[in-house]
Amino acid sequence: MVFDTQESLTQIILDELKSQEHSISSLWRVLTNDRGMKIHRLELTGYLKSMTEMGMLKEKERPPSKYYILANTGTSNIYE
Repeated sequence: MVFDTQESLTQIILDELKSQEHSISSLWRVLTNDRGMKIHRLELTGYLKSMTEMGMLKEKERPPSKYYILANTGTSNIYE
Protein backbone atom coordinates (compact mmCIF):
# COMPACT_ATOMS: atom_id res chain seq x y z
CA MET A 1 0.00 0.00 0.00
CA VAL A 2 1.38 3.37 -0.98
CA PHE A 3 0.27 6.45 0.94
CA ASP A 4 -1.85 9.02 -0.86
CA THR A 5 -0.98 11.70 1.70
CA GLN A 6 1.04 11.93 4.88
CA GLU A 7 -2.22 12.67 6.69
CA SER A 8 -3.33 9.09 6.14
CA LEU A 9 -0.23 7.77 7.89
CA THR A 10 -0.83 10.13 10.80
CA GLN A 11 -4.39 8.92 11.21
CA ILE A 12 -3.38 5.27 10.96
CA ILE A 13 -0.74 5.72 13.67
CA LEU A 14 -3.21 7.55 15.92
CA ASP A 15 -5.81 4.82 15.38
CA GLU A 16 -3.31 2.09 16.29
CA LEU A 17 -2.22 3.90 19.43
CA LYS A 18 -5.81 4.36 20.65
CA SER A 19 -6.02 0.74 21.71
CA GLN A 20 -2.56 0.30 23.26
CA GLU A 21 0.94 1.71 23.44
CA HIS A 22 3.45 0.46 20.91
CA SER A 23 7.19 0.33 20.54
CA ILE A 24 8.65 1.34 17.20
CA SER A 25 9.15 -2.32 16.29
CA SER A 26 5.66 -3.43 17.27
CA LEU A 27 4.02 -0.53 15.44
CA TRP A 28 6.15 -1.21 12.36
CA ARG A 29 5.08 -4.89 12.43
CA VAL A 30 1.41 -3.89 12.69
CA LEU A 31 1.71 -1.49 9.78
CA THR A 32 3.67 -3.82 7.50
CA ASN A 33 2.26 -7.23 8.40
CA ASP A 34 -1.32 -6.51 9.45
CA ARG A 35 -2.05 -3.50 7.25
CA GLY A 36 0.19 -4.42 4.31
CA MET A 37 1.92 -1.04 4.15
CA LYS A 38 5.37 -0.47 2.75
CA ILE A 39 7.27 1.82 5.09
CA HIS A 40 10.88 1.62 6.14
CA ARG A 41 11.43 1.31 9.87
CA LEU A 42 13.65 4.42 9.90
CA GLU A 43 10.93 6.44 8.17
CA LEU A 44 8.47 5.37 10.84
CA THR A 45 10.98 6.29 13.57
CA GLY A 46 11.36 9.80 12.14
CA TYR A 47 7.62 10.20 11.76
CA LEU A 48 7.00 9.15 15.37
CA LYS A 49 9.69 11.55 16.56
CA SER A 50 8.04 14.40 14.65
CA MET A 51 4.63 13.55 16.06
CA THR A 52 6.15 13.53 19.55
CA GLU A 53 7.80 16.91 19.05
CA MET A 54 4.47 18.31 17.89
CA GLY A 55 2.75 17.08 21.04
CA MET A 56 0.56 14.50 19.34
CA LEU A 57 2.31 11.57 21.04
CA LYS A 58 4.22 10.96 24.23
CA GLU A 59 7.34 8.84 24.41
CA LYS A 60 8.12 6.42 27.24
CA GLU A 61 11.60 5.03 27.77
CA ARG A 62 11.83 1.37 28.72
CA PRO A 63 15.36 0.38 27.77
CA PRO A 64 16.15 -0.81 25.21
CA SER A 65 12.86 0.35 23.65
CA LYS A 66 10.85 3.53 23.34
CA TYR A 67 7.09 3.25 23.59
CA TYR A 68 4.60 5.70 22.16
CA ILE A 69 1.21 6.65 23.54
CA LEU A 70 -1.36 9.26 22.56
CA ALA A 71 -0.98 12.68 24.10
CA ASN A 72 -4.22 14.18 25.36
CA THR A 73 -4.51 16.95 22.80
CA GLY A 74 -7.17 18.28 20.47
CA THR A 75 -7.57 17.42 16.83
CA SER A 76 -4.40 18.98 15.47
CA ASN A 77 -2.60 17.55 12.50
CA ILE A 78 1.07 17.29 11.64
CA TYR A 79 0.89 20.31 9.32
CA GLU A 80 -0.28 22.79 11.98
